[in-house]
Amino acid sequence: MKLRTIVGIGTAVWLTSSVLADQYGDLVAKGYRWVTTDGPFACISKDDLNRVIKNRSDENTLRMVEKGGVYFLIRGGIVQVVQEDKASGLSQVHWDGIAANLWTPSKFLSKRPILTILGTIATPTQPGGVNRSDVDTYLSPNPTPSQSATPTLGEAAEPATSPTP
Repeated sequence: MKLRTIVGIGTAVWLTSSVLADQYGDLVAKGYRWVTTDGPFACISKDDLNRVIKNRSDENTLRMVEKGGVYFLIRGGIVQVVQEDKASGLSQVHWDGIAANLWTPSKFLSKRPILTILGTIATPTQPGGVNRSDVDTYLSPNPTPSQSATPTLGEAAEPATSPTP
């Protein structure tokens, strides 16, 4: 590739990330962070979290999950930082839907929005990101009934048109 092309792509990526960061800056100022990983990396107590982190074997993870108090982080989820222990590298976070605050490694939290598995950005009002009907409406400003209808059990979805060979 030519240098000009590489610089152009790099600039576009940088500008896009800057725009996203600015758009969600008010959430970051309120302490919201996006989860950057999947796994059993959130616990009610610091001691339990340290045990999970020090021994990440499947056997230990299963034992800790069975015991209770271990929660799985989901990439792209949004949490609110309640307090940060910089010395240990841990943050206590509030996760909507879970009664107790949880401890997690700070390195698994980002001030920049992270896409969920559905390709959306979670917000406090929509923890999973925008819902599917919003995405359909966005993709097609005037959805037809067939675009917005979901087939029920036993029905097959019919394509609107088929390409000609």
